[in-house]
Amino acid sequence: MAKAFYDAGFQVNEVYSRNIETAIQSSGRIPDCKAVDDLDFSQSHSTFFVLCVPDDAIPAVTGQLLIPDEAVVVHTSGSATIDLLNGFKHFGVLYPLQTFSRSRSVDFSAIPMLTEANDDYAGRQIAIAAQRLSGRMSVLTSEQRKKIHLAAVFANNFINHLLSITESILEQEGTSFSMLESLIKETINKAFASGALLSQTGPAVRNDMGTIAAHLDLLSDNKHAEKIYRTMTESILSSYGNTSAFF
Repeated sequence: MAKAFYDAGFQVNEVYSRNIETAIQSSGRIPDCKAVDDLDFSQSHSTFFVLCVPDDAIPAVTGQLLIPDEAVVVHTSGSATIDLLNGFKHFGVLYPLQTFSRSRSVDFSAIPMLTEANDDYAGRQIAIAAQRLSGRMSVLTSEQRKKIHLAAVFANNFINHLLSITESILEQEGTSFSMLESLIKETINKAFASGALLSQTGPAVRNDMGTIAAHLDLLSDNKHAEKIYRTMTESILSSYGNTSAFF
């Protein structure tokens, strides 16, 4: 996020981390940026503070954070409410709807920025940040953002877990995960092109109980994957008005 702000034309003055080495690593990519491990920013020249911490750490961090009176502070959480920051004068939310990993860079211009603010001043400053970071900004309430975050968990975390199971099944047979790359990409592309409901294929949509039974038999020694297969198949059967003797 710090590098994204810098690339968007902002002057990033400080990067904080409990671990000073982490702060040094991050700030080292940004000219004239200082690494700090102290949450007292009361004498800082910065006017916009961004909390990129786990949801359950927000109260602890805000309890120690000192910033100039007229500065704006935001958190970047999808599920945490705005009122966690109500100890400050100007505050809000700047939630980038994307998954982040240290080892991968992302194109911020394509990321939706979901925002919320406690007053007009904070709203204007957050809008400037969101629009310069990506240009794709939506102003939402905390409840709306929480539901979008829930949808994102299905779309990102759950799909990735299913891919992890897929990878494991293939590895057990000595087959590369890359064999399914074309299939996986087409599945996602088709869902956006035609809508996910209309794009569903497979034995559950066809009400092909013979294939489903065969798959369950293959998973008999992997109860964890079998349970997920049953749950997913039951959901697909129900969505398309099919019935099964297996569930």
